[in-house]
Amino acid sequence: ALLAACDVRGRASPPILEHEIFRLIERLRNYARLPDSWDIEGFCRKVDDFATGSLITKLDPKLWVWFEKMFQDTYRGKVTADRQRHNTEVPGAMEVKQVELVQNVGLYMDYGKSKAKWKQGAGA
Repeated sequence: ALLAACDVRGRASPPILEHEIFRLIERLRNYARLPDSWDIEGFCRKVDDFATGSLITKLDPKLWVWFEKMFQDTYRGKVTADRQRHNTEVPGAMEVKQVELVQNVGLYMDYGKSKAKWKQGAGA
């Protein structure tokens, strides 16, 4: 319903529709237990895949520093069997070219269910 409302929102929409969209966003956030940091209203501005409800956002390059550091700190220039077979060199380092944030409601809900089952099995 939210995605359909968002589609209509792109056209001239009456104020009552804006209220309904806000209500649907809050219901979705509560039902799926989505993180507060998720830009659910972004679904109304740009949804990359209406079928899955996935929003993909390119992160600001200023935030790439964290990812660059993670790769630098964890990278090992180790020769693997496939590289030996194909006589391929191991790169000396990795460089972050782009970082995307994917907010997929369906996958997040599946993750939440799996996490709950795991906690029950672990006796938590």
